Amino acid sequence: MEKQQDEISENQKSMFETMSWNFIFQQAKASVLVLNTDYTIFDANDVFLNLVKKSKKEVIGSFCYKTTRGLDSPCPQKHPHLKCPMAETLKTGESTFVIQDIPVSKDRVSYFNTVTYPLKDQNGRIERVVELWRNVTEEIFSKWKKHIRDLEANMRMTIQEDRMISLGKLAASCVHEINNPIQGMLTFSHLMQNMLEDGLKQDDVPKFKQFLSLMSNELERCGKIVSGLLSFSRESVMEYRDISLKEVLESVVMLTRHKMELQKILQDRKLQLLQG
Repeated sequence: MEKQQDEISENQKSMFETMSWNFIFQQAKASVLVLNTDYTIFDANDVFLNLVKKSKKEVIGSFCYKTTRGLDSPCPQKHPHLKCPMAETLKTGESTFVIQDIPVSKDRVSYFNTVTYPLKDQNGRIERVVELWRNVTEEIFSKWKKHIRDLEANMRMTIQEDRMISLGKLAASCVHEINNPIQGMLTFSHLMQNMLEDGLKQDDVPKFKQFLSLMSNELERCGKIVSGLLSFSRESVMEYRDISLKEVLESVVMLTRHKMELQKILQDRKLQLLQG
């Protein structure tokens, strides 16, 4: 009687384990494969069947490499770059983890976090291998996009730092370029002030106007230099637009003219529009 109860208990335990396995097998959100040691598929859950777009009847007994990649031999044999968790587990007898790229359509590849678990008999020999596939495509692309954004941010920061260093050198050079017209305007302003204090005569009007014109030109020149420095220092958004190369060259010459003069560099500019 006691022996019969033990048998019933073992049967109930076996039934419970089978029910638990079937529940986990089908309810898992990951693709689950059970493979024989010859790479044939012993069982697969619905998630995997939906992934490969095949019925259970088509999958059971077929080779895993044929079903997932359309190959006629285990992946590493013809494609050494492909990592096969099944082959690694059969070799080491241990659980293995790899990330695989699996073609899910003609023009799309998905990435799967694949983990294998060997099922062994009482003697420690592998009878079957369970593979769990979790789709990590979005996760990988999300991390990759973040990596690209970080690289772009670091690049912009580096460019801006280099620009500020160059700006310091340009500013030192442009101080002299601005100082000359300022000194000239001070001279003109004193002369004009003297004319007004002495009483502006009719004969002085042309010279007075000339001084005003010269001061206006010098102020405009100073304004362009300052605008050029501000434009150079400002971090701007990259965009495609039409520009005048002549204006760009004139700006560069204006900002660097004093430094070139100190280095005894002579300029001979002949800018003309080339007809296309």
